[in-house]
Amino acid sequence: MSGLEAPSIHSVVVSVALPEDLFIVTRPLTDLDGQPIGVLAGRANLTTLNAVMLQRAGMGDTGETYLVDANHFLLTPLRFGEQVVGETTVQTQAVDTAISDRAAGFAQYEDYRGTPVVGAYRWLQELQVALVVEQDQAEAISTVGTTIAIALAGASVIVALIASAFVSQGIAGPLIDLARTATHVAGGDLNLTAEVKRADEVGALAQAFNRMTAQLRDLIGNLEARVAERTRDLETVAELGRAVTRLRDLNTLLPLTVDFIQQQTGHYHVQVFILDEAGEYALLRASTGVAGKRLLDAGHRLAVGSESVIGQVTKRGQPVIALDTANAQVPHQPNPMLPDTRSEMALPLRIEGRVFGALDVQSTAPDAFDEDDVRVFQLLADQLAVAIDSATTLHELRVRLQEIDALNRRMVGEAWTEYLRRRYQAGVGAVSDERAVIQQAEMTDRMAEAIRRQDAVVTPAAGSQVVALPVTYRGTALGALEFEVDGDTVDSETLGLAQTLVDRLALSLDNVRLTERSQRMAQRERIVNEISGKLTGMTDMAEILQTTVRELGQALRVPETSIHLAPAPGHDGDSGNGAEA
Repeated sequence: MSGLEAPSIHSVVVSVALPEDLFIVTRPLTDLDGQPIGVLAGRANLTTLNAVMLQRAGMGDTGETYLVDANHFLLTPLRFGEQVVGETTVQTQAVDTAISDRAAGFAQYEDYRGTPVVGAYRWLQELQVALVVEQDQAEAISTVGTTIAIALAGASVIVALIASAFVSQGIAGPLIDLARTATHVAGGDLNLTAEVKRADEVGALAQAFNRMTAQLRDLIGNLEARVAERTRDLETVAELGRAVTRLRDLNTLLPLTVDFIQQQTGHYHVQVFILDEAGEYALLRASTGVAGKRLLDAGHRLAVGSESVIGQVTKRGQPVIALDTANAQVPHQPNPMLPDTRSEMALPLRIEGRVFGALDVQSTAPDAFDEDDVRVFQLLADQLAVAIDSATTLHELRVRLQEIDALNRRMVGEAWTEYLRRRYQAGVGAVSDERAVIQQAEMTDRMAEAIRRQDAVVTPAAGSQVVALPVTYRGTALGALEFEVDGDTVDSETLGLAQTLVDRLALSLDNVRLTERSQRMAQRERIVNEISGKLTGMTDMAEILQTTVRELGQALRVPETSIHLAPAPGHDGDSGNGAEA
């Protein structure tokens, strides 16, 4: 962690991969706010430094120079003894004073061998090491030039170390600038570039960084464009979904859908196919443009399973894409009315796994569709499939209701015809004037005309208007109502009131018919129950037959009733018993 606080030199590292011993120089890297973001570390080869330290020029036979780190570990080899660099500690007066006081000076003391020496020491703050220069006292006294030689040797070592520090600073400065630029880029400023000032490895690193940021700008720009495109596609899906949910007629729904998709996407051609009842052919039901109208007029269809995009999608039930129609290997059937098609995509229309059609989209460009397009257009196809299924179900329901209504009208008409024929062979009616109500009224020409038109008929008379309204129940004409109004015109309020009364009249008349019918049915049920009750318990065949014909004749009010029992033709046997009455 000391590397994050200040420049420092670490103890000697014995390298397994390299033949030389190394020491590590570190310098902290900070951002624009001065906060540490990393450590720049460099390794220095000790071979040159060791050679400098072992030089004896001007230091006699006993002089030597060496370095010790802040933990007293030896950093350079010694001339005497077998101390191991990086493992041996040195404890002398000069070393202890230099490290503890972070100072420089001269002294006489015993060296690491126990030999009296004259020594000079200096603490090198930038490198965090102690430089020690020593010579045996006996040799030092014999020459006055010893001090000068020691100073020169120390100066040489200091110059070498300072040069190494300047080299590290030359590398650290550009790397710090590059780190600050990277911090801004990471913060979102992708337009920022690193300044390239050098032609060495650091300059190449800056150029690589600039290429990376340029590629990042392109990638983000493309990503934003894709996101915008997909957003538009999803908006198209949502808008189409809102539109198709309001439509219930296929003849309106399908043309609107293909036109909407073409307008929103700009593709060359869009069309919808629906399978026939046998599931053998996909029939064109909606198509865009003039070519689409011609195809619809020609009854265009494609066989399910044919070598075409539509044939394959209706067979497989999965999206099918022909990326290049010029390639004979793709499933595409050229259409002379659509000569500019270069790529085609078809999506299945399906409900609960059942494929009943396809949405087809064509483009004038090859490779116009990808997997994202498939996902978006399949959403469109699924919404369209639900709308088509709902419209189809509603249409079938309406047809069934029309059939039921027609059947109901027919049954009501037959029932009323039978009712009037049975009860009132010549018809029945009523007419009123200021004096009385007459039970019998004749059908006038105006009434007959109102029944024929199924609408009101107004005929002018002397100072008045004669109005005839048809009396209908569930589409069946029961008769007509006629009344006379003074004046030259008949206002809408009068007609509305008369029509309401006629509708209530029709309902009341049918209630009477149904009541009489219920009574007749109850009467018949009562008669049947009475006859059945008389027959219950009888064991004689002749008695049963005689009772039956007698009771049935009375119930039906007919003069003669007969029953005859006999074996079925082709069977031998007795003729059986019989009775007549």
